[in-house]
Amino acid sequence: MHRDIRRQNMLFLSKRPARASICDYGKAIKAETCTVTSIGPICTPGHEVWTVSTVGPYTHKIDVWAYGYAIAETLGYSISKYAGADGDYGNNPRITCNRHAAILGTVRAHCVNVAEDGPLVDLAAKLLSWKAAEWWSAAQALEHECWAPIRRNRNEDGATEQATVQGGPRLVKRTKQGDLEANTSDHLSPCPRDDLNTV
Repeated sequence: MHRDIRRQNMLFLSKRPARASICDYGKAIKAETCTVTSIGPICTPGHEVWTVSTVGPYTHKIDVWAYGYAIAETLGYSISKYAGADGDYGNNPRITCNRHAAILGTVRAHCVNVAEDGPLVDLAAKLLSWKAAEWWSAAQALEHECWAPIRRNRNEDGATEQATVQGGPRLVKRTKQGDLEANTSDHLSPCPRDDLNTV
């Protein structure tokens, strides 16, 4: 099995609470012995795939890298806009150093235009590390600050349920208002600039 992590294959189940799922799975018959990995529309970066050829079997960190790529596509990157130094506009071009720089450049430009997406841009930049040894796990990605508003919404929903059980819409209203006031200003961070890996 491979996880075909592309924005076209992300099924958004609900906005509040935020829930999404990958909705396309496929077979990767040569996965055990292959030294070239593909994820959806891309090849993983670098001249060799570190997780396959050096350390051992295919790991989920490749999937997390692909999630970062899906974020970059959502923020405006596309193969058709940037062919890379090799001029390859094909469906599955290898991520070269030049192409990697273009991906991060697109993400950075989005942050300049939409400052409130700073935390999401920071997450994408960290997930899209060029060095496979620095690729994040899913647990690391889920600890990132960009998910803070979702965590607060969950806490708000949990407090609402608890207040309803304890007796009353009045308590529910106070709880929700307090959470909403606390929810308005502290989750935005400045756009990252110096910590993007472009080599």
